[in-house]
Amino acid sequence: MPPCAKIEYCKAHGYPPPRFFDVLDDSGSGDREAAQTTAVRYKVWVVLGSERLELPTTYAGVDEGEEKMARKVLRHLRSRDSGEAQQE
Repeated sequence: MPPCAKIEYCKAHGYPPPRFFDVLDDSGSGDREAAQTTAVRYKVWVVLGSERLELPTTYAGVDEGEEKMARKVLRHLRSRDSGEAQQE
């Protein structure tokens, strides 16, 4: 999927552009020594208008998380749009 496919889909179907956010996942890092040996993970979510879309999954890198979230959001929007078209 080209990086701008989600933005183009949003423009073509009247959705606001998606905004991606990320934060370092610190769950389970209460033990300082264990936290140093654990790989860094990120939580990534998308805001589309007033809707926040997120998954409980964490990612090794922000780029990986954004790419996977973008695919899921695009799939979600396409299925929602096809469902609305069938109801009409």
